[in-house]
Amino acid sequence: MEAGNISSLRELQLQMPRILEEYGNDQSLTLLAFTNPLFALEKIGYSFTSEAREEIIQHIRFGKEGIDKLNKLKADIFTITGQSFNLDDSIIVRERLAKVLSIDETAPKSKSKAAVVRPTDAIFDAVVKPVVVKDGTVEDPLEAYVSEHPVIAPLLEYRKIQVLAPQLATAEVSEKILSQKEKLPFKQLTFRLSRK
Repeated sequence: MEAGNISSLRELQLQMPRILEEYGNDQSLTLLAFTNPLFALEKIGYSFTSEAREEIIQHIRFGKEGIDKLNKLKADIFTITGQSFNLDDSIIVRERLAKVLSIDETAPKSKSKAAVVRPTDAIFDAVVKPVVVKDGTVEDPLEAYVSEHPVIAPLLEYRKIQVLAPQLATAEVSEKILSQKEKLPFKQLTFRLSRK
């Protein structure tokens, strides 16, 4: 059953009142939407362009204000580095930082234990380490190097927003929840439309 191809967030928003009216009482579909709304919509026959999928995911995760903040941080980072790149790929970020910090990352490094680690080496190592949240506090290995270069502060803020925003469930996690292999602390979900 093909309900339609969605090409933008706005297009989906226009469809939502009808979708909720038709499927809003289906608890298994509602639970699927709770784990990942795109999976639920695909189950009833919708498909998405890659651009729409990304726009919808960003809207779900960050909201309008969060997206605006991320876009400003991206613009700041890209202005400082002189180019745009994928900020969500730590290997690419490391490569761009190598260029920005004017370090030839391909140069062989001394294997001597007495060798002094350059701050840039530590930055390169920190940028590929995961950002974690412990007891409500974001711990980013890059934090120790915030004063080393102007690009570090907006990069830290970008990473913080990314790690604090909720992730959509993978297909595997959604399936476990739907098959009740993962117990949830509630039995029923209800959606309502907000006009904000």
